[in-house]
Amino acid sequence: MEGYAIVFACVIGTMFTFIIEGMANWDGWKQSLSEGEKLRNAYQRSKLLGLKGQINPHFLFNCFNTLSALITVDKEEAEEFLNEMTKVHRYMLRSDDEYLVTLADEMKFAKSYLSLTKSRFGAAVIATIDIQPGHLEKQVPPLTLQAVLENTIYTNASINSNLLPFHISSKGITSASIIRSMKR
Repeated sequence: MEGYAIVFACVIGTMFTFIIEGMANWDGWKQSLSEGEKLRNAYQRSKLLGLKGQINPHFLFNCFNTLSALITVDKEEAEEFLNEMTKVHRYMLRSDDEYLVTLADEMKFAKSYLSLTKSRFGAAVIATIDIQPGHLEKQVPPLTLQAVLENTIYTNASINSNLLPFHISSKGITSASIIRSMKR
């Protein structure tokens, strides 16, 4: 009988040891998982900030060149260009502090950006937008569309000097010129 009590005590002691060790390791695992997620978020944020830092100077340089040319040709169009440029720059400054914005805000920005692009490239820029209303409240990183639009426009400009057609929809951005160049 005494042997059973000793075996029972050992089994109970071992079970308690496993439970306590399991709880301690569980907390450590959750903490390491949380730290890993924080590091991934910090890395993504630093990549986004780096991209924003590259975009602003290039964008401003192109805008000022276009504005300078418009002032001598058409003062009313230059004033409209300056208004759109102000909207775009205000959005860029405001988005520095935000990780995510609504697609509706991003689309307002994209429309102003496209207006600036149309002033620069003229009637060659043909953009259609078809975003389903239910998608406008979704969250996206700020300036996502600007990076995609800029890439699409400049890729098209190097491929086809006449037209820059593309379509923005809830499914993404497509461009006939880019698709043709990818098939080559």
